[in-house]
This record gives sequence, C-alpha cells and structure tokens, in this order.
Amino acid sequence: MAGSSKAWILVHIIFPLSPFFLGGILRLLISTPSIDTFSATELAMSLGLLSLFVHQNLVNGKHPLNVGAREDDIKSSATGFIIWAIAFFVFFGAISTLRAVTSNSNAKTLESALRNVQIFVFCIAPFLIIVTCQTQRSFKLRATI
Repeated sequence: MAGSSKAWILVHIIFPLSPFFLGGILRLLISTPSIDTFSATELAMSLGLLSLFVHQNLVNGKHPLNVGAREDDIKSSATGFIIWAIAFFVFFGAISTLRAVTSNSNAKTLESALRNVQIFVFCIAPFLIIVTCQTQRSFKLRATI
C-alpha cells in the first residue's frame, strides 16, 4: 500500500470512525459488554461523515484519471456517497429518536424497529468501508486536509 493510500485511509476512514471505536472501548472498560457497547448511533454518524468526506474528496480532489468516461464515473460515485451520507444521517436521527421514545415509554413495537435499524447499520458498515477503499483505489484519490 502506497504512502498516499495510507494517509487517505487514515483521513477518510480511521478519523471518521474514531468516535465509534473510542465510545465503544470506553463503554467496554466501564461496564459489561452488551449489544449497546458499540453504539449504532455513533456508527451511523461516523459512516455519514465518512461518506461526506469521500464525496468531498471525489468532487474537489485532483484526479490524475479525470478524462472522459472516468469523469462520469467520478460524478456517479460522488452522487452515491452523498446519498449514503444523507441516509446515514437519517439513520442517526431515527435511532436517536427511537431510543428516546422507547426509554421514556413502554413502546414494545418501537423496540423491534430500533433493533432492526441498529442491525442494518452494523451490517452495512463493512460494505461501505470496502466500497470506500475500492473507490480510493479506482480513482487514485489523495488525502486532502
């Protein structure tokens, strides 16, 4: 892996996911492990930021392959990442709202919806990280700070 790839992964993957991992590690050290040790709320926000950072890098970055059909690929990838960003910010809001509602009332039907959204966020996270790495390799994206 080239030095620029390592820097890109640090800036665009590790940095946005750090609140998720730090929060989980702190909760793991303080209490016993449970399904809520690693927060789906934090993960949704982190993945939204990750998608937003990659979108910005695609839109504003200098691409050595920025010619013809590749330009269309870059635009479609950027559009895909902004859609993911919006979706994950919506998931963040949905999980936060559902958690608040279920903690203040006996809404058993909403608890299953909360768990389903949390499971979806946890399941889609590896897919998004893999797509992000493939996008970086495909378009030879560089880290910009």
